[in-house]
Amino acid sequence: MSSTRHDSKTYRTLVLILLTLLYAFNFIDRQIVGIMVPFFSNELGLNNTQVGFLTGFAFAFLYTFIALPIAWLADRYNRVNILSIALATWSGFTALMGATHSFTQMALVRVGVGIGEAGGSPPAHSIISDMYPKEKRASALAVYSLGIPFGITIAYFTVAAFLGKSGDQVPWRQIFFTLGAAGLILAIFLRLVLREPERGAQEKKGKEEIRKPPFFESLTTLLTIPSWWFMCLGIATASFVGYAFNAFQTKYLVPFDPSFNIRTLFI
Repeated sequence: MSSTRHDSKTYRTLVLILLTLLYAFNFIDRQIVGIMVPFFSNELGLNNTQVGFLTGFAFAFLYTFIALPIAWLADRYNRVNILSIALATWSGFTALMGATHSFTQMALVRVGVGIGEAGGSPPAHSIISDMYPKEKRASALAVYSLGIPFGITIAYFTVAAFLGKSGDQVPWRQIFFTLGAAGLILAIFLRLVLREPERGAQEKKGKEEIRKPPFFESLTTLLTIPSWWFMCLGIATASFVGYAFNAFQTKYLVPFDPSFNIRTLFI
């Protein structure tokens, strides 16, 4: 693929669409566990503490810290490869959720999903920054962020699509297998279609040399920006409430009554 095609508006738009789809899968696989809690927790005999651990700590702990070294790798190595591997990793672990039979197995698999998903946004943000000039970058990142509501919506509709005819059976294992397989297919497609953009391409235009400050110098500069602190606190607070709500909302709405018809929630 020529550099001209790399710089074309059509190709750039295709890349943004594919990255947004990848981000949607990031949230599909992240949220689907909370949506299906009533069905697998009843079968596996999980209590609320275990459910909270699966939807929260098991996923988030390594997800939070692994993102830093992955971002370091994204600054130095092929970002398309990192994205493809990350998507294949979390999709593979999502599929494995369908094969679990205990709380311990589910917890270990959720850790794997978190590690994989940590590799999604750092290289994606970097690619977008190299393909869009700074005056268009905020709009491109806003489109990319649409992967969040799209992913959550698709997760709910996926569960609805798999409802049995009577509405009282939800094949949760099959849902995990299907979503995992779809993510693996997308990972292969991304690796075949996307090409690594020139690093720092937008900043190089019209300039002879770009200064690359050391990591800790960049971090120090970032920490001195008041708006950054408020943004982080706002996102953290919203995430705290949002993820807690997602973990138990379906369990609250769907009682453990064999005669209950779940289709009534989607009509």
